[in-house]
Amino acid sequence: MKYLLSVLCLVFAVGLIGCGNSESVPVDQGGQTLSDNLTNLTEVKVGSQWTYLVQDFADDGSLVSQDTLIRLIRKATTFSGHTAFEVSENGDTTGDAVAYYDGSDDLYFVQAATSTTPQVTWYFHYTNPIGVNIPFYLRDTMYINAGDTMISRQVLTLINSNESVTTPGGTFACKHLRRSVFGGPIATPVEFYTSDFYCKLGTGIVLQVDSSRSNTTNMLYLQSKKSLIKYELK
Repeated sequence: MKYLLSVLCLVFAVGLIGCGNSESVPVDQGGQTLSDNLTNLTEVKVGSQWTYLVQDFADDGSLVSQDTLIRLIRKATTFSGHTAFEVSENGDTTGDAVAYYDGSDDLYFVQAATSTTPQVTWYFHYTNPIGVNIPFYLRDTMYINAGDTMISRQVLTLINSNESVTTPGGTFACKHLRRSVFGGPIATPVEFYTSDFYCKLGTGIVLQVDSSRSNTTNMLYLQSKKSLIKYELK
């Protein structure tokens, strides 16, 4: 089963999680108050590890399969001049999956990082303050297909700045971010795919919910969920 970039494809984005109780003011393991920024929201640090329950669903909502995913920030590396982090899933040591921050507000995820044609995805943009339900365009490209003007668009939106989420790992006060992928004619774009990320400051991605649009019914259906079971932060 292939988990990477379902955009992790996040959260990872790019992935990352905490345990149990939700605090009104998040603190790190040393008891320091955490700043509301992207680094603390995603927690990409060498040695940190998260275990998720991964569930795949049919269009009728029935469970098709489930498995366990262990995501580890394996080591520090570099990519295109950036300080980066190798992301290992279920013991992978190829170094093909990499994450890196660009400044303080942006997180990128790279697949096939060791190849001559790496695939770079702008995974998260987060800054404080950020407006609820104000879309941020990660990509907005126009192109011509058979004489029609088409778009390829990816949008990140903060849905809720304080949403309670329960997983096998506990209950968390999260920020709910939605990554939406649109395509089609520029006048009538269609939302083909969504990834909802529930992130907690100081722990990372607690829950990721992916949905895709059916070609037959034209409706969005739940496709998969990644739910935190346990974690170890460094």
